[in-house]
Amino acid sequence: MSEHFDRYMEGWTKGDVEMLLSACAEDFVLDDAIDGRFTKAELPAYFESLGEGVLKITDVVTEEIGGLETAWCWWSLEAPTGATLVSQEGA
Repeated sequence: MSEHFDRYMEGWTKGDVEMLLSACAEDFVLDDAIDGRFTKAELPAYFESLGEGVLKITDVVTEEIGGLETAWCWWSLEAPTGATLVSQEGA
């Protein structure tokens, strides 16, 4: 893939939303299977909503057809050491 994709992935793993955004086209859309679709303008709020943690990315699949790059992956956000995860049911 391109340097844009590398910068995009680095932005996610470093928690750097500005780096992530600099790699995205104006018509970029993030499609989250649980939370829905987010435009480039909505991405900072989505990123912030994830909270702190260590992002683990696996199984990255990329494709380029006619100059259009697409990618998907499995990811998880692991809580920082010493953190307590709280759900609607409690800690």
